Amino acid sequence: MATKIEIVNIALVGLGQPPINDLSDDNPAIVGVSNMYDEIIDDCFASHPWKFAMTTETLLVNPAAPATELYSTTFNLPARFIMTWNTFPQNFSYIIQGHLVYANAPDDWKWTFIKNVSPGLFPQYFTLFVAYKLAAEVAMMITQDMNIAQYWMARADKQLFKAQNRDATQQPNDVIQFNPYWADQYYGGI
Repeated sequence: MATKIEIVNIALVGLGQPPINDLSDDNPAIVGVSNMYDEIIDDCFASHPWKFAMTTETLLVNPAAPATELYSTTFNLPARFIMTWNTFPQNFSYIIQGHLVYANAPDDWKWTFIKNVSPGLFPQYFTLFVAYKLAAEVAMMITQDMNIAQYWMARADKQLFKAQNRDATQQPNDVIQFNPYWADQYYGGI
């Protein structure tokens, strides 16, 4: 399983730089690469509903009153939250402000969402995507060559496509159920 240092090293080596042993180096380039990793990782998670980063939790009710009269309940946003995928039950209006969610929803409201997971849980396809994206983002800072930056951006885009396809196969498809009502409507009766 990957670590942040291993991901940073894939990006650095790809840009013709030597690998590093730790991120606490006083080298400004290393600090810049580490900071850029922290900047892009949430965007990488938000680029697809990654199965390994998807979770379902019941939101915790916050006793604070909602910020506006439009909402009846305040919830705490889950830790390491990136993006909502689904809610159960559905069709409740809500708004996210900071680390709070204001909603007209029951106290046992569940969310399925993408969360930021540690690099040790990244599958290889996601590790490569993050490393290539990182290389693309820091290429100008390290090499001052736009062609290299464009190369790594194209490589990151291709890896994202591959990673999305691989991730989509990590869960079996739903079985298609026979629906006699639909068949009657479409075929005019069976």
